Amino acid sequence: MSALCHLAKALPDLLSAGLLYALWTCSVALWLGTVFVTLTWDVPELGATAALRAAAGFNGNAVWESEPQRALAAGVLYFGVMGLLRPLLAWAFSPPAGRAGMPA
Repeated sequence: MSALCHLAKALPDLLSAGLLYALWTCSVALWLGTVFVTLTWDVPELGATAALRAAAGFNGNAVWESEPQRALAAGVLYFGVMGLLRPLLAWAFSPPAGRAGMPA
Protein backbone atom coordinates (compact mmCIF):
# COMPACT_ATOMS: atom_id res chain seq x y z
CA MET A 1 0.00 0.00 0.00
CA SER A 2 1.36 3.38 -0.90
CA ALA A 3 2.16 6.11 1.60
CA LEU A 4 -0.62 8.22 0.09
CA CYS A 5 -3.19 5.52 0.88
CA HIS A 6 -1.95 5.33 4.48
CA LEU A 7 -2.20 9.09 4.79
CA ALA A 8 -5.71 9.08 3.32
CA LYS A 9 -6.81 6.44 5.84
CA ALA A 10 -5.20 8.32 8.74
CA LEU A 11 -6.65 11.71 7.73
CA PRO A 12 -9.90 11.46 9.76
CA ASP A 13 -7.93 10.48 12.87
CA LEU A 14 -5.46 13.32 12.35
CA LEU A 15 -8.32 15.77 11.83
CA SER A 16 -10.04 14.54 15.00
CA ALA A 17 -6.85 14.93 17.01
CA GLY A 18 -6.32 18.40 15.53
CA LEU A 19 -9.88 19.35 16.45
CA LEU A 20 -9.39 18.16 20.03
CA TYR A 21 -6.11 20.06 20.37
CA ALA A 22 -7.69 23.20 18.91
CA LEU A 23 -10.73 22.97 21.20
CA TRP A 24 -8.57 22.40 24.26
CA THR A 25 -6.28 25.30 23.40
CA CYS A 26 -9.18 27.63 22.65
CA SER A 27 -11.02 26.67 25.84
CA VAL A 28 -7.99 27.36 28.05
CA ALA A 29 -7.22 30.66 26.31
CA LEU A 30 -10.86 31.69 26.40
CA TRP A 31 -11.25 30.84 30.09
CA LEU A 32 -8.16 32.84 31.02
CA GLY A 33 -9.37 35.69 28.80
CA THR A 34 -12.84 35.81 30.35
CA VAL A 35 -11.36 35.76 33.85
CA PHE A 36 -9.04 38.63 32.93
CA VAL A 37 -11.80 40.64 31.27
CA THR A 38 -14.29 40.22 34.10
CA LEU A 39 -11.68 41.10 36.71
CA THR A 40 -10.46 44.24 34.96
CA TRP A 41 -13.57 45.67 33.27
CA ASP A 42 -16.59 47.09 35.02
CA VAL A 43 -19.43 44.57 35.07
CA PRO A 44 -22.97 45.78 35.84
CA GLU A 45 -24.67 44.39 38.94
CA LEU A 46 -26.92 42.04 36.87
CA GLY A 47 -29.37 41.67 39.75
CA ALA A 48 -26.74 40.66 42.32
CA THR A 49 -27.74 43.37 44.78
CA ALA A 50 -26.20 43.80 48.22
CA ALA A 51 -29.33 42.25 49.77
CA LEU A 52 -29.03 39.18 47.53
CA ARG A 53 -25.31 38.79 48.32
CA ALA A 54 -26.03 39.04 52.05
CA ALA A 55 -28.87 36.49 51.79
CA ALA A 56 -26.62 34.09 49.89
CA GLY A 57 -23.87 34.44 52.48
CA PHE A 58 -21.35 36.07 50.15
CA ASN A 59 -19.39 38.05 52.72
CA GLY A 60 -15.79 37.32 51.77
CA ASN A 61 -13.14 39.59 50.37
CA ALA A 62 -12.51 37.69 47.12
CA VAL A 63 -13.51 39.57 43.98
CA TRP A 64 -15.94 36.95 42.66
CA GLU A 65 -17.46 36.49 46.11
CA SER A 66 -17.96 40.17 46.80
CA GLU A 67 -19.11 40.81 43.21
CA PRO A 68 -20.73 37.56 41.96
CA GLN A 69 -21.91 39.26 38.77
CA ARG A 70 -18.30 39.00 37.55
CA ALA A 71 -18.39 35.20 37.80
CA LEU A 72 -21.77 35.17 36.06
CA ALA A 73 -20.44 37.36 33.25
CA ALA A 74 -17.34 35.16 32.88
CA GLY A 75 -19.51 32.05 32.56
CA VAL A 76 -21.85 33.64 30.04
CA LEU A 77 -18.93 34.88 27.93
CA TYR A 78 -17.04 31.58 28.09
CA PHE A 79 -19.93 29.26 27.29
CA GLY A 80 -21.42 31.64 24.73
CA VAL A 81 -18.20 31.94 22.74
CA MET A 82 -17.41 28.21 23.07
CA GLY A 83 -20.92 27.42 21.84
CA LEU A 84 -20.21 29.43 18.70
CA LEU A 85 -16.61 28.29 18.32
CA ARG A 86 -17.12 24.52 18.55
CA PRO A 87 -19.18 24.16 15.35
CA LEU A 88 -16.83 26.49 13.47
CA LEU A 89 -13.78 24.47 14.50
CA ALA A 90 -15.56 21.20 13.72
CA TRP A 91 -16.32 22.53 10.25
CA ALA A 92 -12.73 23.77 9.80
CA PHE A 93 -11.29 20.37 10.77
CA SER A 94 -13.76 18.30 8.74
CA PRO A 95 -12.54 16.66 5.54
CA PRO A 96 -13.23 18.83 2.48
CA ALA A 97 -15.79 16.33 1.14
CA GLY A 98 -17.76 16.64 4.39
CA ARG A 99 -18.11 20.41 4.21
CA ALA A 100 -21.58 21.45 3.21
CA GLY A 101 -21.62 23.62 0.15
CA MET A 102 -17.96 23.03 -0.65
CA PRO A 103 -16.86 21.03 -3.68
CA ALA A 104 -14.72 18.01 -2.92
